[in-house]
Amino acid sequence: MRNLKRLLIFLGILLVLFGTAYLLRGPLLRAAGNFLIAEDEIKKVDAVFVLSGGAYERSREAANIYKSGFAPRIITTGKLESQVLKALGMRISDAELSKQALLSFEVPDSLITTLKEGTSTFEESEHILGFSEHANFNRIAVVTSKFHTRRARWVFRKKFKDSNIDVFITGADPENYDISRWWEYEESLIFVNNEYVKLLYYLWKY
Repeated sequence: MRNLKRLLIFLGILLVLFGTAYLLRGPLLRAAGNFLIAEDEIKKVDAVFVLSGGAYERSREAANIYKSGFAPRIITTGKLESQVLKALGMRISDAELSKQALLSFEVPDSLITTLKEGTSTFEESEHILGFSEHANFNRIAVVTSKFHTRRARWVFRKKFKDSNIDVFITGADPENYDISRWWEYEESLIFVNNEYVKLLYYLWKY
């Protein structure tokens, strides 16, 4: 009888905890998404780099930075080719795809450089560091997706810590979902889930 009573108490506590979590699911999930967002205040830089992936939204943000007078040039990165475009017979790297997006946002072709290197955030940080040192940059901005900013900032700060180059990370607003309700969209559910897995992987490996 005593064991049954303890079991019922335990189940009751679990029920209360699960019920509370369900009622607070909105704020809890929103906080989980917000944790992944870690941006810097944009200042005047020598150049802005657009990381591969999310070419449209990231290029749009880079174009806004350029048009606001914070950067005189834009460098796009990424070695991988879009599988969708490859299926249509077009072999276009992420760097080239971002350049096309920038052109559609009326950024002059002469101010865009394609750095067709890097297949991951870590690899891109290495190539961007090398490019920046060769170009004698003092300050750069790096544009990525909002939910990618925490991992990107961690990677770039670690990579650039022994250089004399300041790095500012900024996130582009998503095109297809609302960040404040990310759990209601399949695309952002996958993005956030993958980002937490990648964040743990990067903390372990690098």
